[in-house]
This record gives sequence, C-alpha cells and structure tokens, in this order.
Amino acid sequence: MSISNSTERFENEVSNLSDSKARKRLAMLFDNGTYNEVDRFLKNEDDECEVVTAFGEVNGLPTYAFAQSIDVNKGAMGKVQASKINHIYDMALKTGCAVVGIFDSFGAHINEGVDALEAYGSIIKAAGNLSGVVPQISVIAGTCVGSAAVLASLSDVIILEKDSEFYITSSSEETGSATLFAEDDSQAMQMVVDVLSYLPSNNLSEPLFADYLPACASDDAMLGTVDCNSFLELNKESGKSIVTGFARIGGAAVGVVKTTSKETDGYFCSCAAKKAAHFVRLCDAFSLPIITFVDSNGLNITEECEKGSSVKAVSMLTSAYSEATTAKISIITGNAIGAAYIAFVSSASNPDLVYAWPQSVIGNLEPMTAVQFSYKDRLEAGEDRKTLEEEYKTVACSPFNAAAKGYVNDIIEPEQTAAKLISSLTLLSSKRVTTLSKKHSNIPL
Repeated sequence: MSISNSTERFENEVSNLSDSKARKRLAMLFDNGTYNEVDRFLKNEDDECEVVTAFGEVNGLPTYAFAQSIDVNKGAMGKVQASKINHIYDMALKTGCAVVGIFDSFGAHINEGVDALEAYGSIIKAAGNLSGVVPQISVIAGTCVGSAAVLASLSDVIILEKDSEFYITSSSEETGSATLFAEDDSQAMQMVVDVLSYLPSNNLSEPLFADYLPACASDDAMLGTVDCNSFLELNKESGKSIVTGFARIGGAAVGVVKTTSKETDGYFCSCAAKKAAHFVRLCDAFSLPIITFVDSNGLNITEECEKGSSVKAVSMLTSAYSEATTAKISIITGNAIGAAYIAFVSSASNPDLVYAWPQSVIGNLEPMTAVQFSYKDRLEAGEDRKTLEEEYKTVACSPFNAAAKGYVNDIIEPEQTAAKLISSLTLLSSKRVTTLSKKHSNIPL
C-alpha cells in the first residue's frame, strides 16, 4: 500500500470516529482539552467501540480516563469495551496514575450473554486490584445500573450528575453513596479536577503542596483553622452529624473529620460513623494526615441503635482509625463525651497527638446526666441544676484533668490551633509505622 493510500485510509478512519459526548467530556476533563486516545481504532465488529479511553494531564499530573459512548450502541458493555477499559487499568497499575471513569450506558450487550457478564467481572476485578493503589473517581453522567453500578462504587469518589441513574436493581434506591453532586458535565469534570488536586498520584507518592493562605475568620472551629477557602466537603448529603472532606493546612493536603451539633443536637448517628470510617480509610490509603475536630455528646440513641446497626457503625469507625497508620491529630473544641471520646480521641483511635481547647469538656456522661447521680444530695437540697452542671463541667470534666493523666498532649487557645497543626504536621511528616504481619482485620457483622 502506497504512502498516499495509507494516509487516505488514516484520514477516513479518523473521520469515521464519532464526535461523541464521551470525547467532549474527556476534553472538559484534561488540561487544555488535550488528551491521547488509547486503542482508538479498536472496533466491535463493524461498529466503533462503545467507550473512549485516553491519557493526559489533570492539574499537570498524568491521569488515565475512560468515557462510555452513549451515542454508540447505547454504550453497551461487552468484550471489546471491557478490553479497552482493562488496558487503561493495566497501564494505571504499571505507572501509578489516577483513573477517572465516566459512566453512561444502558447496560450489557444482550447478544453476548455470559460473555458480557464476564466482561463486567474482568473490569470489576481490575478496579478492585487498583483500590488503594491509585485514586479512582467515577462520574455518573447518564445511566449507570446493575453491574456497572458495582464497578463505579469501587472508586474512591463518586460524582453524580443531575438526572442521572445510579442503582443496582431498582431505580427507587437512594443514591446516598454518591460523594458529590453536579449539575452538568462541566461542573462534574471540575469536581474531578478539584478532588485530584488533594490526592497523590498513587499510594507511594506525596500530594502536591499549594500556596499557604491563612485561615479565614469563622465561628466554625474547622473553617477557622484550615487554609482559607481550601475545604472541599465530601458526602455532604448523608450522615450530616459528621462532616468529612479535604482541606489544606499550611499548604499541605489533609483529610478533615468534624463532628457537628447542627443536625442532631450534638450527637452523631450510625450513618455518619460509617461515612467517617470510609473517609478515614481513603485518607490512610494515600497517606493524607487526618485532622479530627471533636465536639460531640456521643452516639445518637435511636431505634436504629437498638437493632445493632449503630454498634456496628461505631466499631467500623474505631477500627478505621486504629488501623490507619497515617498521621492523626485530634482536637477537642467542645464536648468529648462517652462514645465520642472513645471513637475520636482515646487510644482506641490511636491518635498521634491530642489537643484540647481550655473550655472543652471531657467525660463519660453528659453533665446533665452526671449531676443526677453525682450531685443527687445537693439537688435534693435545692441547689440550682444549671449551676451544678457548670461546676461538674469545670471541675470533673476539665481538659486539664485529662492532660494531667497524659490523655491530652497540650491545651491550646483556639487562635493557636492553625500554627500548632502546621508545626505538628511537619513533625509527623516522617512518621513510619510497622504493622503486625496479617492478611487483614475482620469487619463488624
């Protein structure tokens, strides 16, 4: 074949490639809209393959991505599509680069039968092998149901676009497993960029530093500590009694866990505990320091707790903290009562450093309850309950008592928190931990 004929065929093949939504989405994702397709001319019989796979840079870092083409055979999954996606996973494993999956497909190729099921199985296995090795982000840009939903759920962060479908067996299922919610493709791709800016390329790399911006003035303990406008909240719509997200302190990327009294009168629920456990494991996988701001009266006792789910959730939370070998710092900004102290501060969660604000309260019972038992005689004698509660907090539950026993490493003023964390993170940056030789821990039943 002559050079002119080869050139003509190349141009024809390129012109036959669809100007699909998939390619447009990838252009939104990669820096300057520039990317390199992988297996560009691979076909499924006479048709173009139902997925576009590529590599390029996101925030200047090499990144792999695949985007299902709803314009081609409804994005149907089959052997050929799976082979392209598996190639991306294989390259990511070899080079240690993040993977972004953009899902938009009506399901499997009906005519492929069990081959289509094996196709799903092969990429689910590949995604599982990559978990904890490189960051994986799923964007649900259309329909993602059945086995595709299982694949997407294996990622570290799930971004769900408005009017998309994301479920396994029933469209009535809640989509609470989504990490972030986007209005459209453009916002979803920007969210991917934002998330990847906090994470390293892989579990052996370090996250990039950003310019240090002193904390903004805020009544919120966490927002008044982390670098200004650096907080990116994750899973905002679920487990609202605990806030999780990425932030920067002194320019360094960290994971933040914060109990909040806004939703449940100072208690945290089982859903929030599970959310925090998942986030702690994500941060630990990529060695992001975990900063925990504690102000909680403990576990929310509801009917759900009586069924055992809260016991399981708290067990998952303490297990996630105790197994995490990344740097961990807990700051008691208000109450650390009962289960809240156990889960976030005590040796069960194994923090490297514990700080407390002077007005914080540390105890096994809420002052209102404790006074009923400890000061019963004084109550019966007519002393004011509120006065006794304040006395109990300042005497029996003072952070200075905990510090005297070595349970709190230092008591600091609120305005000292950011500087204290910056110096502590510098110290802990060289932390190294040798764990016990075992396959893994069990999970709560």
